[in-house]
Amino acid sequence: MKYLLKPAVAATALAVTVFAGNAAAVPLSQLYFSQSAGWVDPRADGDTNTGFFGGTNTEFSMTGTEASGGAGPGPDGTYTGMQWRGAPGTTSDPNPFSQISIESYNDTESNSLYGASGTSVSDLNQEFANTGQWNAGEFWVIDELIQENNVLFGPASQFPNPLWRADTLADLRIFTNAGRTTQLLRDFPSTTRIEFWETVNTEGFDDCTPTDPYATIDDEPWGPCADRYRVGLGEFAAISEALDGYLYTISFTLFPGAVEDSAGNVITDGSGNPISTIVDVDPTGTGEFIDVYTPEIAPGFSKLYVAASWNVQKIPEPSILGLFGIGMLGLGLTAARRRKHKQS
Repeated sequence: MKYLLKPAVAATALAVTVFAGNAAAVPLSQLYFSQSAGWVDPRADGDTNTGFFGGTNTEFSMTGTEASGGAGPGPDGTYTGMQWRGAPGTTSDPNPFSQISIESYNDTESNSLYGASGTSVSDLNQEFANTGQWNAGEFWVIDELIQENNVLFGPASQFPNPLWRADTLADLRIFTNAGRTTQLLRDFPSTTRIEFWETVNTEGFDDCTPTDPYATIDDEPWGPCADRYRVGLGEFAAISEALDGYLYTISFTLFPGAVEDSAGNVITDGSGNPISTIVDVDPTGTGEFIDVYTPEIAPGFSKLYVAASWNVQKIPEPSILGLFGIGMLGLGLTAARRRKHKQS
């Protein structure tokens, strides 16, 4: 898959000119992290570009308790999830909500959940082995998003696309020690805008076309009829910080996750291959956005992971930069003397 990596050029230039440090220092061999993320209520954030755009017979609400005073799982003012549905139904036969939730991890939790044999980060990306410590070049999960899909009752006109547009707010901290007391950098507030296109759980509507990414799967009633998330590619730009003459760069990517039914069984296609969410990086080739597709299981769950990796490079020492500057100055003086000699 493509990795969503962008070099932090400006940060590198700043570090070279300002933060070059102790030439005797050695780079760190591992880093540590903590992540805290949640959903911002799109109806109450004061932004007209966000919101729930369903019809008059649809419902939308936040799930979980609003985080406050650092007591919640996400930054203050955020929620663990959002839910939406069509016509409410009756008390005896309520229309269930579809919803999406987010859960964040620190390095210990990520290693515990994904570091054991058979469930490691390397299962998400075979190129990187998880050795129990967050080494350079390894992608570790910092967030898990889970979509619970249910049948939406009501006419298609009640579910315009996008159905909602909302922000997640995250507080990512990178540390140099296992106790997470010495902070290398903090990325806060880090806001990611996500747009969601819903499809009714019947074919012939919206994304249910021959070009749908699940079009080859005919296991009714959930395929081929994909929901779609869209996020700007720029939201995954790398971040950097310098320490003791070295520049540490944190990069981000998305990993597709398993698709499960309501009993927790992994869904497979006709050949017995597990179905996963689909991450389509830069589908138009314009460098603008990423599309994520989830199939219409009714009911069921689709998972998506946000992962981070890090790398380090040495910053040129001030003496080298100084020599480079003197050399450039010398070239300038020589050129000036030559111009003067020609004029005389």
